[in-house]
Amino acid sequence: MQKIINVIGLGPGNYEYITLGALNLIKKYSNIYARTEFNPCIDYIKSLGIEIQSFDRIYEQSDSFEDVYSAITNSLIQSVEHEQDILYAVPGNPSANDLSVRFLIKKCDELNIELNILTGVSYVDAILNFVEWDMDRPVKALDPGQLNSRHIDTSEQIIIGPIYDRFIASETKIALIDIYGYDFDVQLVDLSGDSPIKRSIKLEYIDREKGSHAAYIFVPCVKFKKLKSFNFDDLLDIMDILRGPKGCPWDREQTYKSLKKCTLEEVYEVFDAIDSGDADRICDELGDLLFQIVFYARIAKEHQHFDMNDVITAVSKKMIERHTHIFGSETAETPGQVVENWEKNKKKKKGQLSYTQVMQDIPRNFPALLRSYKVQQKASLVGFDWDKVDDALDKIEEEINELKNVYFSENIGKIKEELGDLLFAVVNVARFFSIQPEFALNDATDKFIKRFEYIEQQSSNKGKKLETMTLEEMDKLWDQAKKLEEK
Repeated sequence: MQKIINVIGLGPGNYEYITLGALNLIKKYSNIYARTEFNPCIDYIKSLGIEIQSFDRIYEQSDSFEDVYSAITNSLIQSVEHEQDILYAVPGNPSANDLSVRFLIKKCDELNIELNILTGVSYVDAILNFVEWDMDRPVKALDPGQLNSRHIDTSEQIIIGPIYDRFIASETKIALIDIYGYDFDVQLVDLSGDSPIKRSIKLEYIDREKGSHAAYIFVPCVKFKKLKSFNFDDLLDIMDILRGPKGCPWDREQTYKSLKKCTLEEVYEVFDAIDSGDADRICDELGDLLFQIVFYARIAKEHQHFDMNDVITAVSKKMIERHTHIFGSETAETPGQVVENWEKNKKKKKGQLSYTQVMQDIPRNFPALLRSYKVQQKASLVGFDWDKVDDALDKIEEEINELKNVYFSENIGKIKEELGDLLFAVVNVARFFSIQPEFALNDATDKFIKRFEYIEQQSSNKGKKLETMTLEEMDKLWDQAKKLEEK
């Protein structure tokens, strides 16, 4: 005989929200299972002479909601083994947002148990009858137990509930205040009584309410200018306004090419912030860099090239394709193996048939030191490399001698060529030590400025101008600056 579990929704409040179909089904049983007895309908069902077996004890014994719903599902499966046909009742609409029903659907499918779900009135349907809401804006229903900032879109209207005690109200308040602020007005709706209660309340005070298992909070949508915290969609909205017909004249005239200089500057400002160790500054500069990406995506959207979703999709696919040791069947136990897999997958994706093509793919717009570093890295992957750093150091000496040989030739083209070879050899040594030459040169430049500052300060203390000092005098002060650094 086929085992059957019937599931009904009791609606969002008192017994008036029970559908006729659910009520007729209830009356066919002398005993039903309820996710919780803390529901305004339960007393009415008991008045019909029907016994209720609730799972409230499981909530008290479990450490997480996942444990709760797993235990409820297992208990229902055990019951249907003995009774063949049972009725399970949940608040609201079982097809809408009841996690215990989701667990039950999966389990019944695995065990070939027939599961019949009778839809009910959701708390969203009921609450929208009592609040002032915008029909042109979407409405989202959220469980307070799963609430976090990632679920919140301030352009949407949100219904959160049930808010059944002050603890849940407090947790909800904490999750919302960072985004909406303490004095933001929400609407509190309680459907537990014969007549629903609705009133406006400041977000700051919602945890002072007693709460009930039919109490909900309605959060209206809000314009981003009034927010304390912003999400990614808000940033896209700001960009749309800046590029719009009544937007900023400077922003509206920018193109892919005109933004290149700004983007490069923002990248280096991120580097400076990282070197400073100031987390707030890093956060600020990363925001500026992110805005550049949003800017490019907006320009692309206007030309029907791509949009921000395409950018996100592309990089997400790339991360999955390149990390085959995570999302595929390959293995990589060390960072070196990860790099090997990455390069192999990158080469395959781009259809590169030779290592020369891989080198040619390195952007010419990279800083010259960084580009040469990467070219040398690619060559080393196939063994075209010095065996040890001593050989690379000898190459520097060789290039210096070649530069000296052309010094008196007055052939600027040849001097430029030999100077380039020397720089390339220096980069090779940096690579052996895993030092980015770009950063090393910046550090050396900083050191030069610091020592030069010492020379200028000392000359000023002696009443001298730099222009009147001899090179010998300045060299002496330079050596003093070096000795001070060594202390």
